[in-house]
Amino acid sequence: MDKYLVTASFRRDGNYVFSEANRFGNFPAIGVAWKINEETFMQSIEAISQLKLRASYGITGNSSVPLQFSSIWKGQANNIVYSLGDGKNYAQGATINSSFDPNIQWETTKQFDIGLDLGLFEDQLTLSLGYYDRKNEDLLTYVPVPLSTGIGGPFDNPGNILKNTATASNKGFEVDIAYQGNAGGLRYSFSANAAYNKNKVVSLGEGSSFQRGGVNGGNLATKTDKDQPIGSFFGYVVDHVAIDQSDVDSYNQIAQQATGDASAVYQTGLLAGDIIFKDIDGDGQLTNKDLTFLGSPIPKWNYGANVNLAYKNFDFMLSLYGISDVKIWNDLKYWTEGTTRPFNASADLVSRWRTEGDISEYPKAGQNATGSKNLRPSDRFVENGSYLRLRNVTLGYNIPVANAGSVNKVFSSLRII
Repeated sequence: MDKYLVTASFRRDGNYVFSEANRFGNFPAIGVAWKINEETFMQSIEAISQLKLRASYGITGNSSVPLQFSSIWKGQANNIVYSLGDGKNYAQGATINSSFDPNIQWETTKQFDIGLDLGLFEDQLTLSLGYYDRKNEDLLTYVPVPLSTGIGGPFDNPGNILKNTATASNKGFEVDIAYQGNAGGLRYSFSANAAYNKNKVVSLGEGSSFQRGGVNGGNLATKTDKDQPIGSFFGYVVDHVAIDQSDVDSYNQIAQQATGDASAVYQTGLLAGDIIFKDIDGDGQLTNKDLTFLGSPIPKWNYGANVNLAYKNFDFMLSLYGISDVKIWNDLKYWTEGTTRPFNASADLVSRWRTEGDISEYPKAGQNATGSKNLRPSDRFVENGSYLRLRNVTLGYNIPVANAGSVNKVFSSLRII
């Protein structure tokens, strides 16, 4: 009766990257909808031209996994050697950095959606609301293993094994609204949309939190951990640039009072003109415990808008798009504001700290300009990534050619934009 709709599908996919026991995955999906406006009790409400409630649930799979080969490392210049035999002669060798679990299987995504579509005044005004809950399960991550397994790099670096162990989720809602009409020969339509998404690591299973490096000297700039967005920026929080030696001494006194150690310092190697970072855990000293999450590179909001106007032979179109509540890592600052080299510096460094008493947001040039001091990962390099972009704007004119004599034999239409 065109009131109740059901769609269903079933996929069975196989991939030879998995073992025979886990080669195939089953992925069903179902969607239902109810056209409420088709019901008898809605017929008297003329303003509502469309009212539909919809819901769906489905499972999809991902087989795009890293190659199932152990990671063999022979050194940076094939220089890993072993001492063998009675003569203790050196022989070129290799070590296994990482391996894989032969029982790895498909990563799966389970998603539930529910929404409402509304149309008013013969769909002159339309509104669409939707909520989704998407869970990614059996995600492949590297699980640390003890050195006794024989897997691992040199210098007691632990090895790891690739396993299906992590779970992540994305939850959010979407809104679309549109209006169209005609007034005095002016045809118009306006539409806008917005989407909110919350990304979170639900569990790492057997795995542990892991960090990834940035360009700036290989420093670990992001961290993936439970209850945080994937790949969140991770580092220290800048307090200020040390004004003078008395400023440094005052912070060292805080450390000495907190620890009871007369030789304690607040921040190792801290000099006047260096960046002082915040003591997040309040123990009086700057340690690894003061590392904190600095924001997510995954935007929470996506939004956009479109405007279409037409009058006689003229037409106009404008399109906007934006994101917000998102952070980005500005690695360019490492090179232009880090004073790691005596050229290609930012003009902002003109206002850097130079002598005792200077108040500046830029530290002394060249002093402690290493990855573990002033250039360590911090919110100094993390910026607001929100923007609103004009994606397209067009003004056009349709030249009438229907009654243009021989012209219409060549052109069926002609438009200038």
